[in-house]
Amino acid sequence: MTVRRRGNLRVTYFVLSAMQIMGTAATFPVLVILMADRGLSTSAIGIVLALGAFTIACAEIPLGMGSDRLPRSVSIIAASVLRLCAFAVFATFSEPFWFGIASVIFGLGRAVESGPLQAWFVSANRAHHRVGDAVPGDVDQQLSEGLGSGFAGAAVGGAVGAAVAATVLHFGSGPFLSSAESLQLLTVPVWLGCAVEVVFIMMVIGMRLEKHVPRKDARQHGPVAGKQGGALRAFINLGKNKTIWLFSARWLFMAAGFQAFELLTPLKLADLVASPSSAAAFFAVLFVGTQGCAAVGAACAGAIRRWGHWGRAVVSLTLLSGVLLVAGGLAGHLWILALFFGMAFLVGGPSGALLGPLLHSQVEDDQRATLLSVESTFANVAVGLGSVGLGGVASAYGPSTGLVVGGCFVICAVVPTLFVLRSERRKGLLHG
Repeated sequence: MTVRRRGNLRVTYFVLSAMQIMGTAATFPVLVILMADRGLSTSAIGIVLALGAFTIACAEIPLGMGSDRLPRSVSIIAASVLRLCAFAVFATFSEPFWFGIASVIFGLGRAVESGPLQAWFVSANRAHHRVGDAVPGDVDQQLSEGLGSGFAGAAVGGAVGAAVAATVLHFGSGPFLSSAESLQLLTVPVWLGCAVEVVFIMMVIGMRLEKHVPRKDARQHGPVAGKQGGALRAFINLGKNKTIWLFSARWLFMAAGFQAFELLTPLKLADLVASPSSAAAFFAVLFVGTQGCAAVGAACAGAIRRWGHWGRAVVSLTLLSGVLLVAGGLAGHLWILALFFGMAFLVGGPSGALLGPLLHSQVEDDQRATLLSVESTFANVAVGLGSVGLGGVASAYGPSTGLVVGGCFVICAVVPTLFVLRSERRKGLLHG
């Protein structure tokens, strides 16, 4: 299977983005409830999740810089292998120590995973556009649409993985699993996640991605273009960029805010429904719905950019998504909660694709994985701190309060977003 035209490139990026997240999404609805069911407190669960987040934060930049020196497919496969190992440990062991080990292994996989696939797509997309082929706004429009397809693919993959988990949890008491006494119901989606990772590895091997982004054809552009050097120099160049620091502040608030949904929603559902399996099944359905909403939102990014006022749209949508997360935290009925969270993901979906061209304009092609690793580092520092802090808030005041605090973090992300847009408009790099 090869990638020959830009349309095929987007399809490939969509499919790989979906498959890369699908295994994680299949395990995601059950992990928090699985740990709680095996005796871990809310604070302890937060610490386990924080271990993974801090592992990502510590390993992200070194592994990202290394990824820029390796074929993209090698990094993508390595990340998948690590995720597979983490899922196997989660499914096999029940002690808190092993949950921590699995979280660290998963964190290493996420640290490798965060940059290579998107970096491959951006470089391949830019290779289709010589400097004189199109005006910057047209190139940014096409890149934004392509990134939107990737974000939509990730959302669809998340929805499919969670739907599989929900189906297993709903029908798990039937005859198909009753004879398998050694398998606990909550671990079945985790094993399915392992199977998805195996399929994903075979797909990446078959696609031979690195053949379609020749280094000599990669267009050098952006404020740091032409500053060649090793990995350390690339990182130093990124550290001197004010816009990247402003993006980093936005990532901190957004990641901390949406971590509340991932950590505390399953616990709030567990308080509202009859059993851990029922709570996990409902959360899987909710996760499917929110990912579907995020996919629809991301797919609208191109239309919003064509509208011409996409900068204002990013600010408005970020603010609205935070308000909706707060409303979801305050909701006392399952379906009202689901409605608010679905709307929050819908309006938050386009932001990453809309801001993507602006972010990638800051670097040249051989620094993209490093840039995305910086993004992931800040996000996972926020996830780690958010897991511990929000877990403590939830232990003291309940999951609803923690969800409200998370929504307020997202609202705070409006401030650095405004500064990003103002800074780039002054430099003349903002188109639309």
